[in-house]
Amino acid sequence: MKTIRKAVLIVPMTMLALFSSCDKWLTLQPEDGVIKDNYWTTKEEVLASTIGCYSSILTTGMDMRMYLWGELRGETLMPNLLTSANGQAIQAIMDGDIVPTNSLCSWDQFYKVINQCNTVIDFGPAVLNTDESFTPAKLASYQAEAVAIRSLMYFYLVRTFGDVPYQTTAIVSDDQNLQIPKISGSVILDSLIQDLEVAATSLPTSYGLNAADNKGRFTSYGAYALLADMYLWKEDYANCITNCNKIINSGKISLLYADNALMRYQKETDNAITGLKDTVYYVYESSVSDFFDKMYYQGNCDESIFELQRETDFPNYDYWTLFQPSGYLYANVAAIKELYFLPSEVDRGVYDIRGEGVSFKGNFVWKHMGITRDGAALSTIRTRATMTGNPIIYRLGEIYLMKAEALVQQAKVLEAAGDTTGTMYQTLNEAWDLVKTIRDRSNATETTDLCAMVTKITDLNCTTMDQFVYEERIREMMYEGKRWFDALRYAKRNNYGGPGSPGLVYLNNMAIYGASASKVTSLQTKLRNHDFHYLPIAQDELDANKELVQNPFYK
Repeated sequence: MKTIRKAVLIVPMTMLALFSSCDKWLTLQPEDGVIKDNYWTTKEEVLASTIGCYSSILTTGMDMRMYLWGELRGETLMPNLLTSANGQAIQAIMDGDIVPTNSLCSWDQFYKVINQCNTVIDFGPAVLNTDESFTPAKLASYQAEAVAIRSLMYFYLVRTFGDVPYQTTAIVSDDQNLQIPKISGSVILDSLIQDLEVAATSLPTSYGLNAADNKGRFTSYGAYALLADMYLWKEDYANCITNCNKIINSGKISLLYADNALMRYQKETDNAITGLKDTVYYVYESSVSDFFDKMYYQGNCDESIFELQRETDFPNYDYWTLFQPSGYLYANVAAIKELYFLPSEVDRGVYDIRGEGVSFKGNFVWKHMGITRDGAALSTIRTRATMTGNPIIYRLGEIYLMKAEALVQQAKVLEAAGDTTGTMYQTLNEAWDLVKTIRDRSNATETTDLCAMVTKITDLNCTTMDQFVYEERIREMMYEGKRWFDALRYAKRNNYGGPGSPGLVYLNNMAIYGASASKVTSLQTKLRNHDFHYLPIAQDELDANKELVQNPFYK
């Protein structure tokens, strides 16, 4: 049993009332009659309630909702229309036929977790008066965890819906106002960043020797990763880089190389065209299998920064969604192979390890469904009992690519200003080094290397590097819940324009491979309307909260 799960079992009965579901707007408040003084009296109860904020994300299936919001509108998944109404709802999202009654537009569980976090923040301090062993420093740490979890929940809401209601105090009574209007997503992010910058100083860098605690709870490194992501979304590249560096330079998180050794080796091969010998990199198959096992099956590896700790007694939403033939999503293998994992032209035995056998195998999303990378497919597919792989929220590989993306955007500003000092090329070179580190670890093929012809620093250019980082993120983060958010971040940059901006090109290209053939043109037309990039507010929420106004595209 993972350590992080144990504390959840001691939540007092008054807290069970607080977390119960009801039909009122946002289902934030508990049943009537819960007395504030009975919430907690010991530090152990405050800890249990803090840990409960994490477990609620898994027990309600929010982790799968987070995954679908971040992945579904891309081109790497396909719906299984034969299974259930869920497949139809997913197809509608992917085709752009999105309506407020689609079940995937529901946000109620996110606000339940937000209210749990607010409760820890608001009522935790009272326990200092009832438990002499409870210190202000420990309270600040628990409150900082709650701030970080709350910030993560709001970040998903803002990226998915745009403007949303923003509540930072606990709802514990029917007497409190539950009719709350939306406010600007940009304003919300500014507030989240301000709170999270403070919270990061109270979070520990480690919770001890247990990996499930260190990776499954927010540490300061998890807060830095979330801050870097928020700053990147806000186009504040200097602060994004600052937070990435806090993680990269800490020496506490390292890229995963199986058995701490490089997974590649060199081999000389004849080049039939030139008549010369080429140096080609091959992989140690056992090392790649070990890499898959540590990263995607066992979890909590050296590279991990923050991942949710799944247990066998949690409802298995991954299994219901991704298992074949009964699940309602599978890998869009044709698009993946055609666009992102191209075979080497030097030697057909050379391949990118992130492709077949890691990201996908057959129609399976293998990162989520595989037990081992190799072997007969049917004997290595997870069952409900073995579907315990942790949803990864942040890992170091992504931090490298966040920093690379921010550096390229800084270089584009220098280019637009007519930089002649060489600073632009140095900035691009730093980004290139980060991308190359990820590609070398992955044994990426030369066919996907957009900088293969670069021999000196002045050969680099902003347009190519911008596309290179974007495509490398697709390969590295495939099926980790990032695809739509990445494409939207690139599209909306500089208010959907500016020097060297790809604008809507990336979104339009996704539509070609992600939508039904008959829907591609209509989806591309809708994508030209920026309001369409956010989901509608669920009809149930509009009915319950009269202060809410439907998002503009769906009125």
